Amino acid sequence: MTATQKQVAGDMQYAQNTAPVPAAPKALIYGQIIPGYYLDGGEIVILALKPSLWFLWFVSVRWLLAGLVLMAAAPWVARVDPMLSYPLVTQLGVVVMAIRLLVALLQWSSRLYVLTNRRVMCCRGVMSVALFEASLLQIRHTCVKIQSPQKICGVGSIGFSLCDPRKVECWWEHVAAPEEVHDRIRKAIERAHPPSPSP
Repeated sequence: MTATQKQVAGDMQYAQNTAPVPAAPKALIYGQIIPGYYLDGGEIVILALKPSLWFLWFVSVRWLLAGLVLMAAAPWVARVDPMLSYPLVTQLGVVVMAIRLLVALLQWSSRLYVLTNRRVMCCRGVMSVALFEASLLQIRHTCVKIQSPQKICGVGSIGFSLCDPRKVECWWEHVAAPEEVHDRIRKAIERAHPPSPSP
């Protein structure tokens, strides 16, 4: 092999080694998020999302406020009971807030909302997983609930009713862009229902 041929062969090998790796198909990405035993054969995932990180604030706000009140009252508590010093009460308030945020983070990490071409699912639970699932054909009513604090943060909750519209069986809580997500859910439900026969 001549020097020129060796150079060409080396360039080809370098190009093969440095070629960009194609992006993983979306199905594989969903497969890393959603356990395979949750899906039936031929089921297509349309949406797989987690609550917004604002979830941590909304589920923890009462405990956080309680911790702040406890810290603010530390000087008074220390005067009333000498056994409870100012640093001790302040540290107790910080511990209360830290523990609640840790629990909220575990709740957030274990929660997953899934929309497929056949059903909706809600996976939740820290110690044990609770799975709500309903066929798109079973869903009779959906709603979007956006309270004032949620509106400021750009999040909202989506409810699913199977029978009575006044009774919501499942909530997708604190979802980012809730109206857009709700619109995609409604379109999936409409596609799942067979077309009405023409007169």
